[in-house]
Amino acid sequence: MKLREHIDAFRLYLSDSTGRPSDDITHPNRLIGYEIVSAANATLKSIDKKELKLIAPTICISLKEADIVECPCAPSSGCTYMRSILSIPEIMGLPIDVSFADASKTYTYIEWNKMQHALSSRTQAVKQGSYYTFKKLAEETHLYVYHRKDVTNLKTVQVTAIPLDPIEWAKADCNGAKFDCNPMDVQLTIPETYRPQVFQAVMQKLGVVLQIQGGKSDLINDDTPKT
Repeated sequence: MKLREHIDAFRLYLSDSTGRPSDDITHPNRLIGYEIVSAANATLKSIDKKELKLIAPTICISLKEADIVECPCAPSSGCTYMRSILSIPEIMGLPIDVSFADASKTYTYIEWNKMQHALSSRTQAVKQGSYYTFKKLAEETHLYVYHRKDVTNLKTVQVTAIPLDPIEWAKADCNGAKFDCNPMDVQLTIPETYRPQVFQAVMQKLGVVLQIQGGKSDLINDDTPKT
């Protein structure tokens, strides 16, 4: 389902829970959408992955050449990888697939600290392999790919993964700017049996937001007798 469809479903859930018409619920869709994504992320992390049937979108990742030594205080090594231009949003586990943009070749995952060993291996099949890995720099995580020298003009790869935040995942795409205009059109998977749990968490969070802002929560019926 698209995020906007989850928002509509939440408004109906909220109406049923409070007894108020959904049209009376004035929270902006962007706020509701943000809280749905946050609650869904927290819920999905606690579910056995065997229970999940999640959508794994494929996006195009733009790359640039980067030296293996990224410390600005140290001299460059002359050995380079291709590095994602944008930070990679958090995903569940490893990508399902990392490959050429035309899917003609697939990269193999290797841990960052083992990459150098593979590239200096005496085994030609290992040394000439095509690999991808991740490295976290400060608060950003980047994708790195290494390929044989006969591959030239590599500017993009396609990555298929299960994102924790589908909006940020869509923005990381080569054409991600279009999602700034329509972020509610991204796909978000919430297992049917867990939807009430997610919506309940959103309902509680929105009530807290209103209290922090100094307003009265309209998420719960006020049955206090008027005097």
